[in-house]
Amino acid sequence: MIKKYLTSSVTRFASKWLVLAIDLVTVAVSFVLAYLIRFNLTLNFDVSKLELQIPLVVGVALLAFLITGSYKGVVRH
Repeated sequence: MIKKYLTSSVTRFASKWLVLAIDLVTVAVSFVLAYLIRFNLTLNFDVSKLELQIPLVVGVALLAFLITGSYKGVVRH
């Protein structure tokens, strides 16, 4: 039932904005994981600095993606 719904409601190609959103989420998650690895997988760091840095990193990544247009490629399924 779920498969039938997804195949009927989703177009064959992914939207470029969906690809851009997935790319930005990937950048944010990668940044948080890098932060945790930097501090040896402990939470002994200032979380407020992380909260300020994530929007900056995602903003720079958004600008880079928009300039290069890497999210515009054709993605199937």
